[in-house]
This record gives sequence, C-alpha cells and structure tokens, in this order.
Amino acid sequence: MSFGLSGEVANSVMIGGDVVVAWVDKETLKGYAYDYYLGDKSQCSGPTGSCPDSKLAENSNNIRLLNAAMVNGYSIVTFQRPLKASDQFDLPILTNQSQAIIWAVGPLNQRDEVSFHSSYLKQDSFIDFARPAKWNCPLPEGETAAKHVEPLKAVTTEAVAVVASTTTSAPTRREGGW
Repeated sequence: MSFGLSGEVANSVMIGGDVVVAWVDKETLKGYAYDYYLGDKSQCSGPTGSCPDSKLAENSNNIRLLNAAMVNGYSIVTFQRPLKASDQFDLPILTNQSQAIIWAVGPLNQRDEVSFHSSYLKQDSFIDFARPAKWNCPLPEGETAAKHVEPLKAVTTEAVAVVASTTTSAPTRREGGW
C-alpha cells in the first residue's frame, strides 16, 4: 500500500508523487515502510519509473517505521517523515493549507518494489496536515484486539497512519510485462 503527496499541489496525480510504500509481511508479521518517488507509471528500472528514493540517491530513505501489525486481515502501519523535503525526490508537507494526496493498494514485484495496481485514488483528495494530531483511523472489524497497535501520542508535526485491507490479489503476469 502507498500513501503520500501528489505530484501537484492542487490535483491528485501519481507522476511526481512522493509516497511511502508500506506493508506487513503475512508470514513474519514484520512491517516495512520506504520512501518512494513516482517518476513514471512503470516499475523502477534504473533511474526511471516508480522507485525507492534509496535507489535514486544514497541515504535518501527518510521514512521511520513507528509501528506495524496485521489485525483481522488488515495491515496497520504507522510511520514518520519530515515536513520539509530532505532530498530532491521529496516534496514538502504544507502546514498552511490543504494539500493533494494520493494512495494505492497493490502487489509488490519480485524485488519487493511497487508493481501494477488497480486500487488507487480516482479523484482529487486533500488533507490538512496542520490540523491537531488525532488518531482517527477506524478499528479493524472483528473480535481480536491489536497487540502491537499503540494509540498515537500527541505529535506536533510528523506522524501519518495508513490502514488498508490486504485482500488485493496480484495481477496475472503476461508475457512481456504486466
């Protein structure tokens, strides 16, 4: 799953986006979160495509995984990132106005990098990142309580939580690509 800033301030578009790609491994229950620059609507190939920042420049993954859990089929990932752009592949989080965001849910390829996805934001959507911090994610359905999920403490500027269902199946690979 991915969540982040649109490549345009006023519209939700993938190209030029600065997102966090995060997941919880279903077998190990270990969480992952990586900084990505979405340079193109294709898988990462050299310096082009939708790539982890760390493949484009050394020491450029400025995402900090805070918490990860799998609860009743839902991946719950909490991460932190700076408000200011830390490298040429990052976009600043605005604190004086709403900002266009993007998200997508889909499979990873053999390199554990983003691949074709059919679940994504299909209209413009905005978030006011300057609002007071508040845990407002819905609780996963079911009776089992999350063992690893802690309430979000008062955070002045940098926390974002992402919750997504993990029921999306991978597309069938076709000869010559996805």
